[in-house]
Amino acid sequence: MTLRSALLAMAQRFSAMEQQLNQFDAATGDGDHGMTMARGMAAVASAVRNLPEGSGEGDCLQAAGEALLSSAGGASGALFGSLLLEFARHDGWAARFQHGAQRVATRGKAQAGDKSMLDALLPLADAYSAGGLAAAARAAADGANATIPMVARRGRARYVENAGVGQVDPGAVSIACMVEVLAENGA
Repeated sequence: MTLRSALLAMAQRFSAMEQQLNQFDAATGDGDHGMTMARGMAAVASAVRNLPEGSGEGDCLQAAGEALLSSAGGASGALFGSLLLEFARHDGWAARFQHGAQRVATRGKAQAGDKSMLDALLPLADAYSAGGLAAAARAAADGANATIPMVARRGRARYVENAGVGQVDPGAVSIACMVEVLAENGA
């Protein structure tokens, strides 16, 4: 399959996960992460459908990043859109994951252990190099689950009771979902 079909599948997955992601976000934030991601990924699907046949991976990722930035809104739209735009600048998933994590860390002023999407994103390059997209998907899921006991140091979660301890970070879950879909679609 192609990256284009993976991005289309991602839009469907995020639509199906909207309520679950909203619930995760309601525990530590404003409860709209699922809606934001579903709306943004619907725009991604529209953007990649409109690309000419034969468009390369970089073109697909560029269009996807621009669509997310312009439609998703909020911190999630900015961070996930920037991530996809950074992916577009690189060839190969190991490089994309490595540079994407650096871009998100810089843009979000976050680091490992802050209880953010970065905790699912940071292990991806090494995992991919060791075992491809399936290994990267497992690493992202493990990274998302690892946010449950963390104290939030970034975003709205840092202001809730116990700083989100005991709750999964919805952005990290979204990263895990994206990589899982990439692996399922052989992108």
